[in-house]
Amino acid sequence: MSIQFDIAKQIIAETCPNRKLKLENIRLFADIIQPKKYQKGDIILNEGDICNCLFYIEKGFIRQHYIKHDKDVIEHLACEKDVVWCIDSYFNREPTHLMMDAVENSVLWEIQRDIMEELSDANGDIAYLYRSFFENSLISVSYTHLRAHETVLDL
Repeated sequence: MSIQFDIAKQIIAETCPNRKLKLENIRLFADIIQPKKYQKGDIILNEGDICNCLFYIEKGFIRQHYIKHDKDVIEHLACEKDVVWCIDSYFNREPTHLMMDAVENSVLWEIQRDIMEELSDANGDIAYLYRSFFENSLISVSYTHLRAHETVLDL
């Protein structure tokens, strides 16, 4: 099998561990993911770009940030095995206010929105996988906010 197929299996196993996808659907997903290498400091997405991909981090560390009052504000940090994207830009198809860059040398697998949506419309397994990306993100954000709230209460 190819590295692309192996990465697709890894993404699926981590994203929806409670559902076994058919081999043909794993192959469909493997065919649409594309690797891209970034060096430390490379810009992945710039302010004003439209985010049209989900990015699976095979290797590396990614920072999402913005400038406010001449200060660099970190909104999110993501590491290996995370899926990252600029959510507002992705869903609204509008330019993002965030910047996304590689904190260290990184390998990301791009999952193009339009292709993923087209496959999801025609395939239940792929639709489940696609929905799981968003569910996992919501769970992660909820957990992060809960931990922050608990930390504030402990003060």
